[in-house]
Amino acid sequence: NTVLYMKGANGADWWGMFTGSTGGGFTLKDETNVKDAFIARPGGAMAFPNQTRFSAFSNQSVISYGAGSQFILERARDNINNRYNPANGIFTAEVAGIYEFRFNAYPYSSGQWCAMKWNGSSLVYFIDDNNAGVTGGDHTVLCSVTANSIHHMTWTMSLQAGEGAAVAWRAGYSGNIYHGHAQFSGNLISAY
Repeated sequence: NTVLYMKGANGADWWGMFTGSTGGGFTLKDETNVKDAFIARPGGAMAFPNQTRFSAFSNQSVISYGAGSQFILERARDNINNRYNPANGIFTAEVAGIYEFRFNAYPYSSGQWCAMKWNGSSLVYFIDDNNAGVTGGDHTVLCSVTANSIHHMTWTMSLQAGEGAAVAWRAGYSGNIYHGHAQFSGNLISAY
């Protein structure tokens, strides 16, 4: 094994690069927290063991939601860094970056779902202004749903640390969601 240590700019952070990691390959390790940060495995597979991601689901039956009230899936697996809150259904970004989200469910009501943005203090309908200072506009991510069938939606959001995402009925819509066929998941694609 070859080890190379580098001292961080603030003098306190130490990183180690190791070749010959378990099974071969290359590992970038955070020595301060003793975590594997990045692993390049033989054959080109990449692993990011501590990169933020989650998958939320529910064992509840049918729950009714009003417009703008986030759907709450009270169980989470693979909730790396604990950024999804199963008590309120909101994912909160740990670091600034681009995040990808997926949602699917079985509604008993027709209407439209939409992505919601957690601005650090409240949920608002998501309007993707690309940080251009746009103050008006319409919902960016929508999914028209028909009662008694499965529907899916996928979207990306640029989030700052402390901002987040959820899913809700669009303004003007409300209804029941069968939680047994629902999943909300997401992950960090790229940090800024």
